[in-house]
Amino acid sequence: MTDFKLIESLDEIPLNARLCLYGAGGFCQHLLKRLSVDRPDIKVPFLVDSFKTGKIFGLDLVKPQSLVEEKKHDYDFILITAGRVSRSAILSMLKSLGIKNVMVGSDNLQSQSSILNTLEGRFEFNFSKDIVKLNLGGGSHWRRTGWYNLDFGQGGYDLSTNFLSPFSDNSIEKIYTSHTLEHLRPDKCYLLIKDCYRVLKKKAIFRITVPDCEIFIRAFYNGENELLFKGQQQYFDSPIDQIQHMGGNPDGLHLKSKIGHYFFWDKYTLSWLLIMAGFRKISVVNFGESADPEMCEIGVIDEFGHLIDGFDNPGVSRESLYLEAQK
Repeated sequence: MTDFKLIESLDEIPLNARLCLYGAGGFCQHLLKRLSVDRPDIKVPFLVDSFKTGKIFGLDLVKPQSLVEEKKHDYDFILITAGRVSRSAILSMLKSLGIKNVMVGSDNLQSQSSILNTLEGRFEFNFSKDIVKLNLGGGSHWRRTGWYNLDFGQGGYDLSTNFLSPFSDNSIEKIYTSHTLEHLRPDKCYLLIKDCYRVLKKKAIFRITVPDCEIFIRAFYNGENELLFKGQQQYFDSPIDQIQHMGGNPDGLHLKSKIGHYFFWDKYTLSWLLIMAGFRKISVVNFGESADPEMCEIGVIDEFGHLIDGFDNPGVSRESLYLEAQK
């Protein structure tokens, strides 16, 4: 892993530095705003991301390989703005490219940004009784009228500790969650699902999508490496390595996982968890098909791959399990 400096404050960045930000998510966007106000001496010439190119936030967005191949040297430092679960993979990749002068924004710095986002009014958590639809972990870019998106990237809402505590019993009309439950420890996942049962109205729909363990095991057995790697070969040593990354570690140690997964669900284990939480009517459904007409709407992806509206993400349809439970 490449050497790096962990920074707790923007004051630790040298004066008049040319700072390249790695990662084009919500934390990056907020850092750009903070730098323009608190550290106007710092210049950001461009951004770097592992999977996206083009322009975002008014800056060129390039892949890390271009720093070497195109000999881009108009920067002094790279600051990784990606979350903790992606950092080790990014640091390993930068080391393989021979890139130095790397900084990492600490969890404390990211938490400060989430708090400041809330104080600035960008995100609001004064929950209204008029909004009765929830998206759990919808990402930092998803917005939809009449819905709350409970996501750490939007105001720092932590599903693993808050669950659905702000909401009353039998008050929610529908709940959607996509590729979120695998990021929770199984015990926390159970408590969250149990809270979903508590807040949902009778006969309301709870739609869940997660990476499907059965699909990945079948792909491994059949040698379908394209599905296993999904264009991310640089992060994995072998097909079984990818399986271990997707599954994570049930003790939360992430011995192999670089993407923050704690568990690898299939239709049997997830259905059992739903039954334990109180749900009885549980169905395996298909991509874009739902008993709720609104949740049949396919997800809308922006040019950088962010889900910004709608529901099921077409980018992960081949690898996903779709379940619906009715209270």
